[in-house]
Amino acid sequence: MSQKFYSTNEEFNFADSLNKYEDLFKYMESNIPSLEEALIDMFMNAKLNKENSYELYDDLKRKCEDEINKKWELIKKEYPNISRNDALIIAAYTYEPKGKYEDYSPYRLLNSSLVATNRKNGVQNIEKYLFIFLCALRKLKKCKKNCLFRCITCKVKLTKDPNNTKYIPYTEGNEKIFWPFTSTSDDENTSENFLGNGTGTKFKIIGNNLWGYDITLFNVYEEKEILLEPERRYAIKEIKEGNILEITLQLIDNPHILGICDSKEEKEVRKY
Repeated sequence: MSQKFYSTNEEFNFADSLNKYEDLFKYMESNIPSLEEALIDMFMNAKLNKENSYELYDDLKRKCEDEINKKWELIKKEYPNISRNDALIIAAYTYEPKGKYEDYSPYRLLNSSLVATNRKNGVQNIEKYLFIFLCALRKLKKCKKNCLFRCITCKVKLTKDPNNTKYIPYTEGNEKIFWPFTSTSDDENTSENFLGNGTGTKFKIIGNNLWGYDITLFNVYEEKEILLEPERRYAIKEIKEGNILEITLQLIDNPHILGICDSKEEKEVRKY
């Protein structure tokens, strides 16, 4: 999955959390949208017309179903609580259309909305898919790691940006929040494949309570991927400059946004 999307957007710092907008999601607990409804809504909110939105959805559904069908026995063995519909919802996140629809991949639309300057409007544009995606992800077991890697094709800024008062530079001692879903790998070499021409930024993410979702089996393109939930907060521990800027981030907390998306098992755990 291309990670160039994050080269600028993840650097913004907002004051509000998704948990401030739970009222946008409450009604869906008793009226859960279908994948078709959620994606068509997201595509049309991104200014794709209705006809093209359905054409894109049909291609996505066909390709994702083909992949899920091929891997279904492996998926059920690894994740016995997952349904085919849940698997399809997760696979849809990884789908990358080509040609005239290349800017409408679900992960790109979802994450660009999560870092929109007008956050509430951004969330409203993707609320249906965000809701069902989180609900599906939370049926997976947590993949716990001590260290994860993430590479992007540009170098992040190490100094204050005078044109953006909300921007917090990557400086040792500062804190950063990654507002969108964050694609990572526990394999450093796999992560470095996203550096392209040998320049960019490599993040090393560490933490005693670091976890994500291993969505490798659901990935349409069979990429090894551990996905972190939005709004993870990190302390910048170390920076090494060079052609590849290396930044070590330590997880400060482990927020669990939008508890209304928790699985039944998770809700039971959170009672105590």
